[in-house]
Amino acid sequence: MSVLSLLGSIFLQLMLAYALFMLVAFSACGLASNPRLAPWQRTLLDRCMLLVPGSAAGVAVLLPVLHVIDSRYLSVWWNALPLAVGALYLLLLTGLIRSLR
Repeated sequence: MSVLSLLGSIFLQLMLAYALFMLVAFSACGLASNPRLAPWQRTLLDRCMLLVPGSAAGVAVLLPVLHVIDSRYLSVWWNALPLAVGALYLLLLTGLIRSLR
C-alpha cells in the first residue's frame, strides 16, 4: 500500500466514522424513545453508539501502525471492516424494530 493510498484510506475511514456515528445516534435515539424497549436493548443501543463508529476510527489508527512496522497484514481489505460492522448494526436495528411491532 502506497503512502498516498494510506492517507486516502485514513481520511475515508474518519469520514465513515462520522457518518456511522450520525447513523447510529439518530436511529438509536429515535428507537430509544419507545417505552416498550427492554433495558438490555437500550444498553445494546448505547454500546453500539460507541462501537460502530469506533470500528472505523480503530481502522484509521491501525492502518498507519501496520504501515510503520511494515506488517504483512497491511491490506486495503481493512477498509471493509467498518462497512461490515455498519451492515450488522442495520440488521440489529431492523430486528429491534420488528420485535417492537
